[in-house]
Parts: sequence; structure tokens; C-alpha cells
Amino acid sequence: TLENNIQMLQQQLEEMRSTYQLNVQKLEYNLHILKERDVENRQTVDQYRKRIHKLQEQLSKYTAKYKEENQKFKRENAKYTKDYRRITEKFKDLQLKYRQFSYLDTKKYSDVFEMNRKNILELSEKVMTADRVIHNQILGKEWSPSETFLRAKSSAGDKKKKEAAAKQAAESEKATEVQFSNEHVRQVMALLAQECQFLIDSNTLEACKSATLVEGNLLKADAILSSIGIQTRGDLERLCNLFFNSPKDSEIKVELSEVVNVLREFIF
Repeated sequence: TLENNIQMLQQQLEEMRSTYQLNVQKLEYNLHILKERDVENRQTVDQYRKRIHKLQEQLSKYTAKYKEENQKFKRENAKYTKDYRRITEKFKDLQLKYRQFSYLDTKKYSDVFEMNRKNILELSEKVMTADRVIHNQILGKEWSPSETFLRAKSSAGDKKKKEAAAKQAAESEKATEVQFSNEHVRQVMALLAQECQFLIDSNTLEACKSATLVEGNLLKADAILSSIGIQTRGDLERLCNLFFNSPKDSEIKVELSEVVNVLREFIF
């Protein structure tokens, strides 16, 4: 039995040596693999570091370029906004002068025409009176007025009636004119503030950053109204009329892409 035990122990020892040798080989292989992976990872880390450094340089370059371009565009925007307002003011003044001169010229022409028409009618009446006296007293014939004279006299009366009717219709139309509500105006101002920010100067935009939402909207609306030359309630009515089909509408009927064209139509 002792020999059997010795043989068994020797056999177990050999098995343990084999297992140990196998484990040593596995560990050496794993160590070799880990060393290779460590070398690869170091190379990959170096590559990523170089790439990060390169991207950081590009980021710094593009950031500086963006700031430079942004400042340039801000200056150009301020310049064009100023020019736009100046041209708009000149156009408004020119339009007002044109209306005034047109009204004065029309009034002057009407006054001269009316004066000459009255003179002609007076002379015509004198001629017709003389003609009637000649026919009745000298020639002894029956006299009848000229058709041309009757038409001229009739047209003068018709003109006065038409002028009175037109004046009355204008007054009636003005009295029954339907105005847009403040909600309509608010919707138009919000749309213009969204789509036409070039109408708002940089100082107003800076002031809006520190203001409340309501105050900011009021500042933007005031800047937009000033830029497009709106000064009276009638101008507001005319502007709203371009964005709504009628005062009964509750929503704006103009597409976002057409806002600038509609605004150009209002100004020009």
C-alpha cells in the first residue's frame, strides 16, 4: 500500500507540474498579447492626441474667422439699415410732396377750368339773350335755345350734383370704415419681428436682452414702425390690410416667404 500511495502521489505531482506548465504558458501568451495591445493603444492615443491638437487649431482658426466675419456683417447690416431708413424717409417725403403737388395742380386746374367755364356760360347767356332779342323783335321769328348751350348748362348742373354725391359718399365711407383690432396689429408686429429683424437696430436688440418679454416686444414693434415710416393709425390700417383679407379674419393669410415682398409693397 505504501508503494501505491507513493505512485499515486508521484502521478499527482506530475499532473500538477503539467498544469503549472500550461498555466505558465497561458500567462506568458496573455502577457505578450497585452504588451502588443499596449503598444497599439499607445500609438492610437498618440494619433488621437495629434488629431485633437489639429482640430483645436482648426477650431481656433474658424472661431477667429467667425468673429471677424460676424463683426463685418454687423457693420454692413448697420450701414444698410441706416441707408434703408434714410432712403425710406426720403421716399416718404418725396411721396408726400408728390401728393401735395398733385393735389395743388389738380385743384389749380379745376379752379381755372371752373372759372373759364363760368365765363363761357355767362358769355353764352349774353349771346343767347341777344340772339333771342334779334329773332323776336327784329326778325319777328320764334326763337329756340341752342342745343349746345343747353347741353353745356345741363352738364354744369350734373357736375355739381356728382361732386356733391361723391363728397357725401366719401364721408359715408369714412364714417363706416371698419378698423383692425389691436390683436391684428400685434400679430403683424410679431410676424415682422420674426421675419424682418433687419428693421430692428442693434441698440434695440441689445436693450431687448435685458428687458422682459412684453417690454422687448414693445421695443421691437416701435423700432419696426419707425423703420417703415408708420406714424398714424391710418398707416397701421393700411399695413394690416395687406396681411389680412378683412378685419373679420383671425389669422394672417400671408406666407412667411412673402412677408418681405408684402412689406416692400406697403413702402413703395
